[in-house]
Amino acid sequence: MEARVQLSKHMFAFAETMSLRCAVELGLPDKIYEHGPLTLAELATKLPIESVNMDRFEQTMRYLVHINLFTPTTNHHEETKYELTPMSRLLLSKIHNNKSLATFVMGATDPEELFVSGRLVESLGGSKSCWELQHGVTLSEKMMNDNKWSKVSDALNANTLNMIDAVVDGIKRESIIDQSVTTLVDVGGNTGIAAKAILNAFPHLKCTVMDLLDVVENVPKDPQLTLVAGDFLSSIPNGDVLLLKSILHGYDDDVSVTILNNCKKAMHPTRGRLIVVEMVLDMETMQEFSHARLGLAMQMMLIGGKERTKKGWERVIHMAGFTRYKIVPIAAAESIIGLGVGCQMRKSRRGRRFEVRKSRGYNRGLKSLKFEKARSALEESLRRVEDIVPQAIVLVIVNELERTIFTLDPLEKQVGDDVIALLQQDRNFNDGGNNNELEIFHQAASRLGITSS
Repeated sequence: MEARVQLSKHMFAFAETMSLRCAVELGLPDKIYEHGPLTLAELATKLPIESVNMDRFEQTMRYLVHINLFTPTTNHHEETKYELTPMSRLLLSKIHNNKSLATFVMGATDPEELFVSGRLVESLGGSKSCWELQHGVTLSEKMMNDNKWSKVSDALNANTLNMIDAVVDGIKRESIIDQSVTTLVDVGGNTGIAAKAILNAFPHLKCTVMDLLDVVENVPKDPQLTLVAGDFLSSIPNGDVLLLKSILHGYDDDVSVTILNNCKKAMHPTRGRLIVVEMVLDMETMQEFSHARLGLAMQMMLIGGKERTKKGWERVIHMAGFTRYKIVPIAAAESIIGLGVGCQMRKSRRGRRFEVRKSRGYNRGLKSLKFEKARSALEESLRRVEDIVPQAIVLVIVNELERTIFTLDPLEKQVGDDVIALLQQDRNFNDGGNNNELEIFHQAASRLGITSS
């Protein structure tokens, strides 16, 4: 029975997408917000439809209540009225909610994009995406030819507005941007919403927003931003900090490596850093977004893009020649992937691996055993506190360890030499020899301050 229930749920999952889009397209959240709780008949009079089929409308509202988009209440006249829920408030238009996700929902549920899913089986057998198989061109080519960019731009801006605060918090928490950097380039930054949010947090920065000419020409002039027309597949303006937000998931690995290489060329050689904001499919944090992450991964695959796991990101990062990076979870479906200066921490099977380079004078013999143990203890301690101590502090410790040269105390060195010389003696031990051996160990213990009670 349970299996049948699950199967039925998946078979009819399209109903959620379909009814959600219908609610936004009809502006139902705005109608209820503007006029208060409404009965079905009252709500029908507000619709942009000349003659409403009340039977179908009632069924639609029943499903929207089922998915918690609206909630029904009954007054003393026993009339059922519909009220907003926290989810439907996210779908109020920009007039009522400047962080509205209505345009993002309309973009994500575009029938033209969803229709290509019928070519999924065919796409598994070749190099072309479902979109390209259906339309004969890539999504970006079709958007430019059909002048659909304005709608896509609105959808991207809506998503940016809802996640950028979390991005800025992550940047602050990890000290990815500090006073040592002075310039920021928002690569493929659309209208510059992300750049302006970062500028508000770090007002000492000079911000540049780069995007295609057709995009830049339609961006309102802002004295805080320098707008640059260009193609990140060719070249990118130089900067201390580069931002790539929701860009790489639109491309396969080869193209993503090209973009990352162009970023690397544009980064300052000594203080440059790259902030990538993308989903990490197997991120342990924000598990409530796991279903959405996997769903978007399927949709991006249909249109020629690619969401990635940690290993997938690591592969692309290494292919682009970056050796230092860290993945920073934030309060959103996305994560920050920091590359470059200050991004030494990596993930290993046991968690983060803190790379501590051994100095040239560091011996790997018996005398250095205590140093190996000390390093291991330090690394283990760092792993234990990394979730409660700001990573900026951890990085300071790691940097100090990297510069530290370990040497033996002369007294301890002499003790070690005496003990080793004794152990290397090739002789038959008699009572006298045993006493001599014990005497040497006793002297070694005295020099080290070891006593017994």
